[in-house]
Amino acid sequence: MLADLLGQEESRDPPEKSKIVLMLIEMCPLCWVLAVDRFYLGNTGLAIAKLCVSLGSCFIGGLVWGLVDFIVIINNALRQEHTLTGAGMYAKFPKSELKTGFILAFVDIVMIPVSIGLVRLIWWWRKRQRMEQIKQAAMRSPHYGMEPHQVKGG
Repeated sequence: MLADLLGQEESRDPPEKSKIVLMLIEMCPLCWVLAVDRFYLGNTGLAIAKLCVSLGSCFIGGLVWGLVDFIVIINNALRQEHTLTGAGMYAKFPKSELKTGFILAFVDIVMIPVSIGLVRLIWWWRKRQRMEQIKQAAMRSPHYGMEPHQVKGG
């Protein structure tokens, strides 16, 4: 009864899922937080729990839980295992998708620092734009170039 509620099917064979689809889901950290991976694997009970933890903790708890799931799934893909039985997730994958899953796991791992670098680059570029706008606005001011004691009220 509890296993059915949590979406675990230990007594039956795990459902066959696509490892390629699972690895594509894992490429998006927003899917970690929203428990898309667990919903895809058919683990609805823990998926709902993960979603509630995520929403209740302003997505911090979901990110931590999602990171744990990410590590378990990536580890499974790098080992090219035919079944996934860890952290309450149960699935069986076609043997023909194991190699592609392995490659996508490497892509997934490389995407993390690349994404962080891209976010930092965008932040830096936007900061430069804002500073340039502030500088242009200051130069248009009628008080530009005056000493503070020359400005009324200064």
